Amino acid sequence: MVQDFSFFKTVIPENRKADFYLGCLGGSVFIDFNKSDDKLISLCRISFDGYGCCEIADTANSLNFEMSQKFIEEIEKDKLDQPKLKPKWGQF
Repeated sequence: MVQDFSFFKTVIPENRKADFYLGCLGGSVFIDFNKSDDKLISLCRISFDGYGCCEIADTANSLNFEMSQKFIEEIEKDKLDQPKLKPKWGQF
């Protein structure tokens, strides 16, 4: 089954600090990312409307440098390329 995530850039309130914010699944899921001093991207938080929020304290599982650069390039665009952001489950 192919899932249409429909990722979109969003802004989150000041009390929820992160470097990048994405929403998906019609605004029912919000995903926050940080960028390290080494320019590596890591997941810092994910929230599910009506089901709560999960803080991710472990930044040891960052994207590698190449994937981090691709993520940054994509999220800085005005229009997100959905296939580039779609999870590739075989990579994990």
